[in-house]
Amino acid sequence: MSYLFLTTVAPSILLIYYFFTSDKYREPIGTVLKITFYGVLICFPAVYGNQFVASILGWNIAAFTVVPIVEEGLKFLVFYKFVCVNGEYDEPMDAIVYAVCISLGFATLENLSYVYVHSLPSEAMFIALMRGFTAVPAHALFGLTMGLLFINYSFIEKSNHNLFLCFLYPALLHSTYNFLVGNTNIFLMVIFLIIAWRVQLSKFKAIKAIQSVQKNYQKV
Repeated sequence: MSYLFLTTVAPSILLIYYFFTSDKYREPIGTVLKITFYGVLICFPAVYGNQFVASILGWNIAAFTVVPIVEEGLKFLVFYKFVCVNGEYDEPMDAIVYAVCISLGFATLENLSYVYVHSLPSEAMFIALMRGFTAVPAHALFGLTMGLLFINYSFIEKSNHNLFLCFLYPALLHSTYNFLVGNTNIFLMVIFLIIAWRVQLSKFKAIKAIQSVQKNYQKV
C-alpha cells in the first residue's frame, strides 16, 4: 500500500476512530461501516448534481451556493432514511458518530478523486496533505454539526423546524468554507475551521459528559 494512498485515506479513518471510540456505548462495527459506505455512495449523485449546476452557474458561483446544498442534502437524506430508523440509534452520541461517518465516507472518496484523478502525479502528495488538513476536517465538522442538531430532533423535540436545521446549518458552514477557499486565502479558511471546530467540540464534549453519567435516553 503506497504512502500516497495512506496519506489520502488516513485523515478520515483517524477522525472516524476518534468519534467512534468517544462513544461510551459503542455502535456495532458492521453498522458503522455500512453507514460510512452510504456516505461513499452519495459521492456519485453529488458529482452529477454538482456538474449540472456548475454548467449553468459556473463553478465559482456554484461552489458556495448550490454545491453545499447538494452535498449536505444527500448526507442529510442518508441520516434521515437510514440512521433514524436504525434500531442501534438509541442515544445522543450515536447521532454524532453516524453523521460524522456519513460525512467522512463522502470525504474519503472525494479525496481519492482529487488526488488520483484531478491532480498531476508531481503534485498528488501535496494535494493529499493539504486536503488532509483542510477539506477532510471540514467535512467532519459538517457531520459533527449535523449530528449535534439531530440530537435535538431525535431526542428532544421531533419538529419540522428542528429537522430543517439539521440540513441548514451544515449547508451554511459548507457554503462559508467553500467561499473562503475560492475567494480569499488559506489563512482565513484555517481560522474559520479552528473557530468552528472549537465551538462544535465544546458542544460535543458536553454531550460526552452527559453520556458518562446517564444512559437512559429515548427517542421522541
